[in-house]
Amino acid sequence: MKTKPRFSLLPVHIRPQSRIWGIPALYISLALILAAVLPVWEGFARAPGRVFSPETSLTLLSTISGGMITFTGIVFSMIFVMVQFSSNSYSPRLAPFYLHDNVIKHSLGMFTATFLFTLTSIAWASIIGDKTIPDITVFISIAAVALSAILFLALIQRISVLQITSVLFMITRFGRKEILENYPVLITGNETSAEPGEKLDLPPLQQVITYEGISASLLDVNIKYLVNVAKRSDAVIEVLYAAGDLIPEGADVMKVFSPARQVSEWQAVRALRMGEQRTIDQDPKYAFRLIVDIAIRALSPAINDPTTAVMSLDRLEDLLRVLVHRDMMETRYYDKAGNLRVICQTPDWDDFLALAVDEIRIYGSSSIQVSRRLLAMLTDLEKIAPESRKPSIRDHIDRVEVSIKRAFTDKYDRADASQPDRQGIGLTRTTDDDVFA
Repeated sequence: MKTKPRFSLLPVHIRPQSRIWGIPALYISLALILAAVLPVWEGFARAPGRVFSPETSLTLLSTISGGMITFTGIVFSMIFVMVQFSSNSYSPRLAPFYLHDNVIKHSLGMFTATFLFTLTSIAWASIIGDKTIPDITVFISIAAVALSAILFLALIQRISVLQITSVLFMITRFGRKEILENYPVLITGNETSAEPGEKLDLPPLQQVITYEGISASLLDVNIKYLVNVAKRSDAVIEVLYAAGDLIPEGADVMKVFSPARQVSEWQAVRALRMGEQRTIDQDPKYAFRLIVDIAIRALSPAINDPTTAVMSLDRLEDLLRVLVHRDMMETRYYDKAGNLRVICQTPDWDDFLALAVDEIRIYGSSSIQVSRRLLAMLTDLEKIAPESRKPSIRDHIDRVEVSIKRAFTDKYDRADASQPDRQGIGLTRTTDDDVFA
């Protein structure tokens, strides 16, 4: 085996966290340009009559300018409250969902632009020696105030997303979208693309590509591009990290197996898209992670809110019911000729199920409500799951039952906690055998 080549960080595209100031910056730029151009244009194409007197124009713009700066301060305060509330009540990882909302961005841009447009228009009219404010400037200012009022109402409506039901629904919607787009429908008997522990007849190990640079999260791998890179060198490339993993300094990120030729390191690492933090894009596990975070925070002794945990389990069941009929074990990718080209790390059904259940089961073991909801979710999943996935579900049911026996010493409480209930505590479910006995 040859020595490890090391590559520079430059070929890797590290996606920065989405910035909130992009759209507001466009609004501000447009406002400053209009404020400078309109008085000059009005001087060359002055209408014979005026709608607003000079005193009225100056008063209107001065009032709008002073009011909008206060208005903008209120908006900033609302956004700060939204972010703080979501971070403290649910999860700090939810803050980007609010900060990058388009309504918030356009509201900040419109409010700030209206203030700057009116203020600059007044100053510019004085600079060019014309104390009269153009009518068109006044009309644009009034229209901007009307649009700002509409955006403010839309921003008030956005506060409704702070409700726990809206937060969980939002995350679930993103998670479902990624599951449906990334995982094909499961074909019975073809649950896995390879048997666990199966040995591959690979060419000799030719390269090990090592990461150098600041740690970053792997967002996704461009499989189609990487297959073409491997095909050109008649190689097999193994990606050693999965979407959602943090790649640290000095980590081996790829192995290249080839009879003789090496692949272009610069081209190979371009297939990795990395970022400052995980996203749900191409990584449905992150949707599970966010919902589980909300549930276990609600189950902490400081909050002690098992009902929120039950609501989280409602959404986790939604995702699991979609996922249970999906094939998520495609770890090998081939070119059109049927030759193996890329091997990737991907989660399987057991990984998703453990992520959704284990922490909530442990932290909620003393809650009758959580235990009953977990049993109901797992029992319902077992009924619809393919045969190959039922053993793992049954294993988690057994673990919940063991946790119940350990947590509840009183036989009556233990019997209550062992009853499946989709509402947590609300409607005890009987089995089909009990109904038709």
